Amino acid sequence: MAKQIKNTLLPDNTIVEVVMRKKMTLAEYEKMMPISKSKGWNVQAYQEGVCADGLGKKVEQ
Repeated sequence: MAKQIKNTLLPDNTIVEVVMRKKMTLAEYEKMMPISKSKGWNVQAYQEGVCADGLGKKVEQ
């Protein structure tokens, strides 16, 4: 079996933050929250069109 070549220069023990985006209704978000918390995920939602990453606003859960 051939050895795989890494595509990154970061060491394996480097901590990274993963940001995933998904559009959903508030009802879907509220159903997802208990599952997310049980997995140890910190999930935040923003109303579409109200907050943008560049504004520096943070919505608390």
